[in-house]
Amino acid sequence: MPKSTNLIVGCSGSGKTLFTVSFLMNGVKEGKKCVYITLEEMKEHVIRDCKKVGLDLSTLDPDLFWAYDLSSLRVNALNTDDELKSDASPLRLDNLLEFIELNYSDVELLGLDSVVPIAIAYESDHVFRAELFRFMMSLKKMGITTLFTTEILYSSNDTSRFGMEDFLADSVTVLRMREEWGRQIKVHKMRGSNHYKNFVDYDISENGVKVMYK
Repeated sequence: MPKSTNLIVGCSGSGKTLFTVSFLMNGVKEGKKCVYITLEEMKEHVIRDCKKVGLDLSTLDPDLFWAYDLSSLRVNALNTDDELKSDASPLRLDNLLEFIELNYSDVELLGLDSVVPIAIAYESDHVFRAELFRFMMSLKKMGITTLFTTEILYSSNDTSRFGMEDFLADSVTVLRMREEWGRQIKVHKMRGSNHYKNFVDYDISENGVKVMYK
């Protein structure tokens, strides 16, 4: 959905980053300007891991795709809890929005991977929810379609980490992994759409991400 906020939920290793990167790569192929912001993995590691499954970011037009690494800034600059939660913290959503407005105001697609470290920068859940809502609405007004990721535990059936992201997002896609059935994906929510609501299998291999919709 254009000018929307979309959430991908899954446990560690479920492929949240790969789905996000694949989404942006498809956008670049359509001539759209895209930016990927990583908050928990070094950019070099994301590029390496994506290439292993056929998602080669080095082949993308540098005038259409940018990757920004906030994880390194977290390691090098945010050494204390006070620094993390200060008004100047780059993890505060108002600062992140200002950065996007100054540097990527003309992008059409944004991948933000993930919202979990951002939540840690706030003193309470209700403050984080209010700021996340404001951030999402601002991106929509800028004409940006955004894909966020958030993590849940391996055995969890939740559709968000903090009990709020799924309510604020326009769509929610759930990735789950179980020993008894492998990898499965479901569109849990998509506003304004009578979408397919059951889990279907998906696979991640050297040939990329493939959804086996029946």
